[in-house]
Amino acid sequence: MNVFVSYSRADNSPERLLEIELILAPLGTVYIDDLHYPPNADRYTAVHAALAAADLFLAVISNNYLHTPWTRYEFIRALRRGIPLLALTKTDAVGKEKDGRLMAHATSALCLSGSPYTASTWLRHRSPAGRNI
Repeated sequence: MNVFVSYSRADNSPERLLEIELILAPLGTVYIDDLHYPPNADRYTAVHAALAAADLFLAVISNNYLHTPWTRYEFIRALRRGIPLLALTKTDAVGKEKDGRLMAHATSALCLSGSPYTASTWLRHRSPAGRNI
């Protein structure tokens, strides 16, 4: 299984990204662009390929998540592809005591038949000032 992790760099340290990767690793291949992106490669091509191969989309929701074109692009692509979605919020602690909870949510997301949200519903409730993207 391929897991695509979408996040804002401004709100997530490399250490947090590594923790997320370690928690999700038992599910299969985890793609986090700052950890797996080849320095001389084309970022758009790498992200597009990882999204095309994704079986699960994890959005790390934060203050800046919908303020960047990259995260908006990734999220909308995942919705259009019908990839099962999972959200990790700032209130979800990442660490050994929470590993089981995140894994249970990830496993549950795989049982969903499509996304629990439509693009317009999610973005209307989550985007700044209620703007659709």
